[in-house]
Amino acid sequence: MPLASEEAVAKAYNACAKEYDEVMIAEVKTPSYEQQLAQFTDAVAQVMCDRPAPDMERGRSSWWVLDMACGSGNMLEIVDAKLSQHTGDDTQRQATATAEQMAQEQGARKPRLLGIDVSAEMVAIAKTRLEPVGHDAQQGTMLSLPTIDDGTCAGMICYFALHHLDETQVKAAFCEWARVLAPGAPLLLGYWVGDGKPYFEEGLQVDIVNHRSDVIDKLLLDAGFAIDPENVTQQEFESMGLSAHYTMATRKAGQ
Repeated sequence: MPLASEEAVAKAYNACAKEYDEVMIAEVKTPSYEQQLAQFTDAVAQVMCDRPAPDMERGRSSWWVLDMACGSGNMLEIVDAKLSQHTGDDTQRQATATAEQMAQEQGARKPRLLGIDVSAEMVAIAKTRLEPVGHDAQQGTMLSLPTIDDGTCAGMICYFALHHLDETQVKAAFCEWARVLAPGAPLLLGYWVGDGKPYFEEGLQVDIVNHRSDVIDKLLLDAGFAIDPENVTQQEFESMGLSAHYTMATRKAGQ
């Protein structure tokens, strides 16, 4: 059975964007999301600490953190808050610098967060969440990042969207993501495994494919990622006939 076209997927998610956002507002507060986003944010901060920043633009960090298939932007909102804790806790500096100096310095250390989604309605909601804190969302595909330079991404998230891609497309996406990620940068990946269909997808009327975990692992390794078994977890959803697999892979150097 062929997968639904990108246009069909966008149309389906346009129709349910508000409902999806309501679900995600609660979902991102669960312990599973909290733990994984905290680990991801720590890894992003470490990359920015260990590596020189790409060329600065207008006094702001040119590091990127991307959420592919970002939906309504809920995860990036949390990442922004957690990164602010990393970049804004220099108490001694705060005591001697002016407010303007601190704002400039924190802006130079803080990455630009960008959500990308095929659904215009999802992007519109994500913008309301991200623009007030200085970030953005835009309509686009998981397969191509033409505006992001090589090695300028300090971290990337993609949660539960790979089932809209066939294996060839997943391979292409991983190679493109590896291009933009800096060595050592984390890729936080969530995807479904099994014969069932995610409950939220039931009403979308689009065909999907759930990839085997060994296939995803091989495609990640082939694209230049390293996988630490300690950063791989799964959660069973017996009622749906699925398990949720979570992997925080790392972009390897020199590939």
